Amino acid sequence: MKSRFVLYSFLLINLSLFAQIESDTASINKSNNLHYGFYLLENENIKEAEVSFQNYLNSLSSSKDRRKACYEIALNYNNKLFNNLSISYAQEGINDNKQEEYLMKKLLQVISINHIELNNYDLAEEYYLKSIKYDSDDERVYANDENLIGEICRLRGDLQKSIVHFQNAIRANKSIS
Repeated sequence: MKSRFVLYSFLLINLSLFAQIESDTASINKSNNLHYGFYLLENENIKEAEVSFQNYLNSLSSSKDRRKACYEIALNYNNKLFNNLSISYAQEGINDNKQEEYLMKKLLQVISINHIELNNYDLAEEYYLKSIKYDSDDERVYANDENLIGEICRLRGDLQKSIVHFQNAIRANKSIS
């Protein structure tokens, strides 16, 4: 009898947790298409994620908000190894009218990282060089720049140059801590 009670209790708890998850998913869908898109992407529903992302981007009126959303989408696609989609969203953010320097730099870096992963080192360096045109006083951004060009040099076989860049990145990171 006790074991049945425990079993029923266990089932009831699981059912209520499942209902809560379904409810949370539905509210995510209604309240924020960007997060719902990330949820869909995480669950390999690429086509539905794309629809959600496009709906979200179309709902934004501010260029800055659109650019930030494009950056977040590009990073998520990069994390899932959808490099071409990541590049596409980063390009969309870059092509948006208003120039937000810090965000432009980050978008260009995302494109460079994707091209590294696609073994397109010339394009990676091209976007890296575009990214360094945007100034930033943030040491983390400088360290990221040094890591990025260091990795490009390393992959091209120029180990001496890459070591110099990696050491610069380490110094910058130490100054942050």
